[in-house]
Amino acid sequence: MTSGNLASWKKAVGDKIEAGDVIAEVETDKATVDYEAVDEGIIAKILKPEGTQDITVGTPIAAGIALATIAGTGPGGRIIAADVLEQAAKPAVAAAAPAAEMKAPAVEMPPGAAFVDLPNTQIRKVTAKRMVENKNGDIPHYYLTMEVEMDALMEMRASVNAAQDKVKTSVNDYVIKACAYALKEVPACNSQWTDEYIRQFAAADISVAVNTDRGLLTPIIFSADTKSVVEISQDVKSLAGKAKAGKLKPAEFIGGTFTVSNLGMTGVKQFTAIINGPQACILAVGSAEKKLVPGPDQATPFLTKTVMAVTLSSDHRIVDGAIGAEWLKAFKKAIENPVLLLL
Repeated sequence: MTSGNLASWKKAVGDKIEAGDVIAEVETDKATVDYEAVDEGIIAKILKPEGTQDITVGTPIAAGIALATIAGTGPGGRIIAADVLEQAAKPAVAAAAPAAEMKAPAVEMPPGAAFVDLPNTQIRKVTAKRMVENKNGDIPHYYLTMEVEMDALMEMRASVNAAQDKVKTSVNDYVIKACAYALKEVPACNSQWTDEYIRQFAAADISVAVNTDRGLLTPIIFSADTKSVVEISQDVKSLAGKAKAGKLKPAEFIGGTFTVSNLGMTGVKQFTAIINGPQACILAVGSAEKKLVPGPDQATPFLTKTVMAVTLSSDHRIVDGAIGAEWLKAFKKAIENPVLLLL
């Protein structure tokens, strides 16, 4: 993030603040977050009003006065309003904060209008820039598609949901866990490219694409390889809710070693996704559908199976075609033998 917009102030001029107090709400290029004070003091002056857009990171947005610098003239040496105003008139050290973004207002099409211009949110601007860089510039993409049978997983999911009331797991929760399993089997796909070296990660931190009114966000299921499917399901529900409400913290979406983008619930059969750089891979997940497949013998020439198509987009600098195919085989193994996801 290099710039953004200021969403709202939580403190006013003259308010006393303690370390950890939320003084403003800012929207980064990925989410709206609370900006906390790092020291005690008093807000002396608001330099940037709510709604200010495209503020460069490091630009002062408020002037603060440290309590230790104010000589109180009130009863018992207490600091009163006049003391703050007197100190504020002196040169003050400006407190810098990241800027934030206002949510683009809904715009209705005026009667008879040929078009309407909708302002881009900061998230959409940054996402658009990164998509172009990732697809047309830095990352040489290639794609591998494989079908996986889902019947055994669907049965196990139904059993897991019936056996506990903690959380109702979704198919995507098992997909995330299967991705983590495959990354441990084929760690080359759990990597990032640099000109000097390839960095391979120990943990499978799975970014999950979430569509919001502000744009596409990718909250992270950290260490998915060590979590149960139920724990993954709880994380997904919590993070998706925060993403849609614009309340993700930077630590919840910055990073990730692999991304899952699932459009299966919309009925999309198959698609390809743009890699979420600097990650090496992203898995595009389509919908599950009934399909006739060859049977085991002449007596049963055909069987009806539930099949799902997945497409792996890979960075060819890191993941050669054979490695990508190996990863898909490991993913297929985990999905079609879902007991592996419970170990």
